[in-house]
Amino acid sequence: MDELEWDELSTVGTLADFAACLRRLVRDAEGHAGRAIGRAGLAKRIGVSLSSLYAYLNGTTLISDGALANLVLELKVNERDARRARQVRNNLAEPHPGVVTVPQALPLDIASFTGRLGHLAELDRLLGATRKNATVVISAVCGIGGIGKTALAVHWAHRRRARFPGGCLYLDLQGFHPETPLPPAGALAALLRRLGVPGNSIPYGLDERIQLYQTLLAGKRTMIVLDNAYSTEQVRPLLPPGTSECFVVITSRDRLTGLVTTHGAHPLPVDVLSEDEARALLEARIGTRRMAEDPDAVATVLAACGGLPLALNIVASRVQIKIDMSLTELAAELRDKMTRLSVLDDKDPAASLPAVLSWSLRALSGEQIGVFGMLGIAPGPDISVAAASSLIGMPIVDTRRALDALEELSLLRRNPGGRYRMHGLVRIYARELATRKLTDAQRKEALRRVIDFYLHTAYAGDRLLDPSAALIKLAPPAPRTTHPEFFEGPQEALQWFESEYSCLAASQKIALTEHWNDHTWQLAWAMETFQEMHGHFEDRISAWQAGLAGAHCTTNPVAHIRAHWRIGDAYRWERPVPDALVHLSHALRLAEEAGDTVDQAHIYRTLGQLRADRGEYRQAVTYAIRSARLYRDTGMSVLKAVALNHAGWALANLDHLSLARALCRASLNLLGGNPDRAREASTLHSLGYISHHIGDYAEAVSFYQKAVDIRNDLGYRYLQAGSLDELGHTHMALDQLDRACAIWTQALKIYRELQRDDRAEQVQQQLGTLGLRKGST
Repeated sequence: MDELEWDELSTVGTLADFAACLRRLVRDAEGHAGRAIGRAGLAKRIGVSLSSLYAYLNGTTLISDGALANLVLELKVNERDARRARQVRNNLAEPHPGVVTVPQALPLDIASFTGRLGHLAELDRLLGATRKNATVVISAVCGIGGIGKTALAVHWAHRRRARFPGGCLYLDLQGFHPETPLPPAGALAALLRRLGVPGNSIPYGLDERIQLYQTLLAGKRTMIVLDNAYSTEQVRPLLPPGTSECFVVITSRDRLTGLVTTHGAHPLPVDVLSEDEARALLEARIGTRRMAEDPDAVATVLAACGGLPLALNIVASRVQIKIDMSLTELAAELRDKMTRLSVLDDKDPAASLPAVLSWSLRALSGEQIGVFGMLGIAPGPDISVAAASSLIGMPIVDTRRALDALEELSLLRRNPGGRYRMHGLVRIYARELATRKLTDAQRKEALRRVIDFYLHTAYAGDRLLDPSAALIKLAPPAPRTTHPEFFEGPQEALQWFESEYSCLAASQKIALTEHWNDHTWQLAWAMETFQEMHGHFEDRISAWQAGLAGAHCTTNPVAHIRAHWRIGDAYRWERPVPDALVHLSHALRLAEEAGDTVDQAHIYRTLGQLRADRGEYRQAVTYAIRSARLYRDTGMSVLKAVALNHAGWALANLDHLSLARALCRASLNLLGGNPDRAREASTLHSLGYISHHIGDYAEAVSFYQKAVDIRNDLGYRYLQAGSLDELGHTHMALDQLDRACAIWTQALKIYRELQRDDRAEQVQQQLGTLGLRKGST
């Protein structure tokens, strides 16, 4: 035979010879069994990875003592050969006499490593602490799979390895890996071998291994990189003694909070790369020329990868391997969320984003995996605990516990406001998981619960923001599983809308897609006060276009009237007047046919505003007065006051200032003591305008300032800016130029924050004119 016999191996054999004999043992076992032995199954049964088994059989790595024992047992090797195999293996593991082993093995550094300057600086700062305190310093680098934790740890270790005379220890703990995580005893055996301990000298018991490990590191300054840890329990036995000056870097998808609490580890969360860092990484991999071929495609690729280094590296490898593939083709595949993950897949699990993400799920219970999948279908970019509770159909306490478990594994990130967000690619993976795990009925039921939550909570909030608004009737939410929120006052409601606005808009799109018609138009209704407050007029149009489509699919006449009325009012702000007039006229006709005098009053009021917008003030007065009479007849005093204010505004623009003032003062009297301060502010604004044109500038300043203050208190920022604009004109009339400048500057800031460029430009021109008047540049 070509292979050396066991007796020869014990004296002159090499690692390659030993591997050949191991292969022969496998072949002999296959001969006895009469069939081939699958290598993947064999690796699993002896407790090692498939790649490790191949390394043992190919002679690139010496098999561990425990793995050899499992192997000979699994192959049913006779006792004589098994004993000789162990002897040869231990002889090969013996270090050369007189050599003190200083471990220096680290994985290769990544040539294209980019960014992470803040993280590298923090690790350097912690490194200084080991010198200052002469004690162990532990850094726990955590983040989702593919975020670049290992790359960061290895890159930093290569940069600072010269500072560790005790050498560098590196071990992959296989915590989130296709194979079983490395147990502490096995990890200690591997670390001890790296420290030069012969295999036959490694103690059998865990405590004895810990003691020997800590003895060897006592007084040493060694860098220890423990990569891909599964849990605190896996890592704790591998920590060096307090008598050393070791520096330990641990990477994990788990946040290792136990290690932070009990051992003072310094958490170092790793987030996605910035856009500049992601661009630099891609350029380092594929070159400047390929980047310059199609800048739009590059932008699409960067957006699709979301700053995730693994995704960027997978994309770069596709471009490098497939020379004929253009970035434009790749961008087209990545643009579609339905195909994005398939582009980032690979037969090599380590280079496949779906595979890497799937490994995190092994640390979750079945219930937690279900929660993860449902979060993938949730409307909007993020979610609160209350909304998640309704989506999942679990009590708040249990929901928070499940979300915390996902956050511990970096599958979710909790924002400072207490909202949870997924990386875009993780969310796509979660959505695909939900598609596989949930039936269509279960998916719809979950969405119905969360959209019920958003609708009922938004409607309650809208009632606080605009207590005099018309009422609508909602169907009750799903019992026991949907828990709408309630607010103590308008400020709390406003804050909720600011947090949930994107989720509300997304909920309406889902309701439209699922043909939940009442939800579609009622969500448009519940959002519009907030949209008006913040100047989201285009959004309001879009919401009511969807709302109108939903209303038309119902048999509810009120839904038809209200939808045409509100989309007409929305068009009044942003679109040509004919669009608004068509819908308002149709709404009025429907209300008259239904004998609905309340809705007729609402529509006449809006028609009056539309006529005033067009400068048709006589018709505006007619409609406003007709609206006021209908409100009077139905006992709606607050809305009667609103209509009188509109009539006064139109009369003021016709220069009937005395009558305009009388109507607006009557409006203000009707509003006295009413909690609807937003309507009060509108009337005060009208009175400010009237006083200004009468020439009573001091009174105008007083009225405008009161309107500004109320709108500021309530959060009506767009209307606040409008009152500030008019107040600035009054100060100009008083020749108070500095005051006018300050007020217009404030209005300009609000318009810019609201992205109302048209209004901002107008105020900017006014400031320019004021500057010329002051003689400034």
